[in-house]
Amino acid sequence: MEKIGGKQSNLSHLVDVSVAYSPVNSAGDLSSFKRLRSLDVSATLIWNWKIVGQITAQIPTLEELNLSNNRLVRPTEEEISSLVTKFHNLKKLILKKCALGSWPELVRLARMWPLLESLSLEDNDLCLVTEESYEFALTQLSSLDLQNNHISGRESIHALGRLPALQELSLNANGIEEIVFPDCRHTEKTELFPKLQVLYLRENPIVNQCAAFNELDKLASLEHLTIDPDPRVSYEETVARVVGSIGGLKMFNRSAITEKLRRDSECDMWKMYAVQWAQVRTDAQQLKAFFKAHRMYPRVMEREYML
Repeated sequence: MEKIGGKQSNLSHLVDVSVAYSPVNSAGDLSSFKRLRSLDVSATLIWNWKIVGQITAQIPTLEELNLSNNRLVRPTEEEISSLVTKFHNLKKLILKKCALGSWPELVRLARMWPLLESLSLEDNDLCLVTEESYEFALTQLSSLDLQNNHISGRESIHALGRLPALQELSLNANGIEEIVFPDCRHTEKTELFPKLQVLYLRENPIVNQCAAFNELDKLASLEHLTIDPDPRVSYEETVARVVGSIGGLKMFNRSAITEKLRRDSECDMWKMYAVQWAQVRTDAQQLKAFFKAHRMYPRVMEREYML
């Protein structure tokens, strides 16, 4: 690291440095980097967290670190405790293709990064997310990238919903076939993902998008959803379904949702299920089941002054 950095002039003015795919295997003297905020040491020869700590400790301005494609030896509990002070300024960490092993191991490592806000774990063969205590780890994590893993089970998705500060989540390409959250009344929201605003679900074989949109309406703060359109219907119908189903949505696939689009979409949804509603409206149990499957319907009817 020291040798590569020494080849550049005005090191004190650099804010972004990459030594990716270089034979870096130690920290060296990095005192010349006075303003460095972003460092890419992906695909190097760095092999343990002690070396990483020696790098970050010398650059107090460093906020973003890319360690992708490095195989780091599993640290001991003693090493984790000693390294906590080395990462106090780190806000963004990229660990793509690092063979982390498991979610509990990731949470254990995360105790070293107390102020981390953004974490990328793309391509780590993660299959299961377990319920963990986040008292000393990931307490401030607001953005999590888990694309290209194998996190498809509802229990794993529910476990992610316990992250206390999570606002943005990418689950692209995880083999997800369904979205199901715990039951709650159509007038209520789930306790999971209380702060989640942005969700990416592209490249997932979701079987029933209408059911998935209905479940996503349970999220209290969801504003932006990105998902592949259902190939069995037109894109316009997909838009109508998602906008009509998720009440708080403000953006879909990076396009803003206008008030006119919302009203038109809700009207389309009202027409789509009008016959079913008429068939069950006089039966309390059937009506309850109908509202469970179509959370938006009473809301749309009230808005249209038809309830």
